[in-house]
Amino acid sequence: MDPSKICIKRLPEATKECDLHAYFFKFGLIAEVYVPRKKMGPTSFRCGFVIFLETDSVRKVLEAQPHQLDGNHVVTCVARKKHSNDSERDDDLSQSEDDRPSHNASDIASNQPTIFVGHLKQEVTNFELKAYFCQFGRVSKAKVVHNWATGESRGYGFVTFADSKAFKRSVLEVCHFLHGSRLSVQHSINRI
Repeated sequence: MDPSKICIKRLPEATKECDLHAYFFKFGLIAEVYVPRKKMGPTSFRCGFVIFLETDSVRKVLEAQPHQLDGNHVVTCVARKKHSNDSERDDDLSQSEDDRPSHNASDIASNQPTIFVGHLKQEVTNFELKAYFCQFGRVSKAKVVHNWATGESRGYGFVTFADSKAFKRSVLEVCHFLHGSRLSVQHSINRI
């Protein structure tokens, strides 16, 4: 068993990763969410996985059963640990997590509490970016970068926090979605 990972079975066909994130975020900070994209047979059911930062979140999910997504009853359970014969996606996840640089609060300079936010949809505004990241700490500035000639969003932005508390609240370690798009969040050495 993997104590910080849940498996969600009987997912509706149209369920996306952002749907799982939106529903399960109320139970705790999410490090990763994944819905395998496999061809389905006539009797197969889709499943998904959510990895929480804290194992207590898994307990909350299990105690709150039953769960419904898009009006359908889904089954949640603690996921089993990965084995060498698991899917390529699982192998990719474990490798990328190991290769990823550490983003501990102690690694972040307190005088540079700025993050880079990538994969923003065109319609995301400065206000929405700020409103989303306020859950991690007081935001002093949020800026979606636009093309100066066309005025269109370039798909990324920066968020500056008033202090380093956001980094202590795992802003760099959790999975983020905004307007249905998974965001790429990294510590930024450039200030806005």
